[in-house]
Amino acid sequence: MEDGDYLERELPGKRIEKFTVKNNGYQPEGRISPERYECVVTKGNTLDRETHSSITYNLHGNNSRVYNNSVDNSSNVISSDKSAEVFVLLNKIIEEQLSSNSILLNLVNDMEQSHKDKSFVSLETYQKFIAQAANHMTLFSPFIPVLTEMLK
Repeated sequence: MEDGDYLERELPGKRIEKFTVKNNGYQPEGRISPERYECVVTKGNTLDRETHSSITYNLHGNNSRVYNNSVDNSSNVISSDKSAEVFVLLNKIIEEQLSSNSILLNLVNDMEQSHKDKSFVSLETYQKFIAQAANHMTLFSPFIPVLTEMLK
């Protein structure tokens, strides 16, 4: 008997159960036990073969992720040395997603002007923006860390 051989066992009702030998488990004769086989088998007529797979993920763009049987509990954080880009992106989101909400657009412009004048965003304009943007935090949450850094 060798690994990969098949064993068949007759069952009641003229059925046959098939097994595949994974390890013949040969045991030589001992002082009190006879020579024997203690086989390790799998049910069925095939050997378990190691399956190797290779998965290649090509990710592009900012905040790219791969989820395999999981839930996205992450948050996107935008950090940039080019603070002007932050204000451009905020304006773009407001124009595209919020039908050009004039109050939010004005507040973003106020923050941008404050940043240009003092090299930081004034706390007052930041707080006004956060209060107005509260109902739209899913859109603005990636910008909060960057704006907070600009308060300093």
